[in-house]
Amino acid sequence: VTLCCGTVNRKNLALSGQNTLEMLEKINIDMKRTFTFLMTALFLCVGMVKAAVTDVPEMSTDGDIKWYTIKNVRKQKYATYAGEASSMTQQATVQDGSLFYFTGTVADGVATVKIHNALAGELLCAGTNSWTAEGIDWYIAAKTTTGLAISKTADFSGTESWNDFQGGGQKVDYWTATDDGSIWEIELFGSDIQKSIDKLLACKENPQFGEPKYNEEAYNALVAAYDVFKANATMANYNACAG
Repeated sequence: VTLCCGTVNRKNLALSGQNTLEMLEKINIDMKRTFTFLMTALFLCVGMVKAAVTDVPEMSTDGDIKWYTIKNVRKQKYATYAGEASSMTQQATVQDGSLFYFTGTVADGVATVKIHNALAGELLCAGTNSWTAEGIDWYIAAKTTTGLAISKTADFSGTESWNDFQGGGQKVDYWTATDDGSIWEIELFGSDIQKSIDKLLACKENPQFGEPKYNEEAYNALVAAYDVFKANATMANYNACAG
């Protein structure tokens, strides 16, 4: 092909066009991979955001138990089941009896719940020193900016809220909802295991994401161990998830 400024070889022109298309296709693929990578990273980062201390717990349903710890903010110890007719105690570390879950409803920032415990079997919380077949309704809401109150009364009145009972040793007792000793942090337990599962799965779908490298056997073992923990919440089963 002869142009005003010289001659262009048809073969070279065709190759140049082909190379340009290949380059554009490669750029498109790279952009898709980068987008997927960034979305995966965002997903994992969002999953790692801790719930606010004033968020009420999520309700559990059959087949989807969400285990929580209940930690006193002033004493920095965990409410722990001590028997169906004994006052709950406060322990420095999470024990089997420190694991609770909740069933009920949430409306306008207030959870109306039955309180279950890992060691209480079918018994429900009827008081800080009582667990019965029927239990009672408890009310959970943020009455301060630093945590949650757990009360027998829907309006959080009187001296009916869980309290660290500072003058009474390690037992859980009652006082007003806004007292410093009545502020509790209710934190989802085992969420770190779920995050590990999510990250492994993300790395399977996007190997370029990085560590940990996906391993089918390790992934299946972790999922199975976590299912065992959710069905039978003990610290031994939780620790098994960590290998």
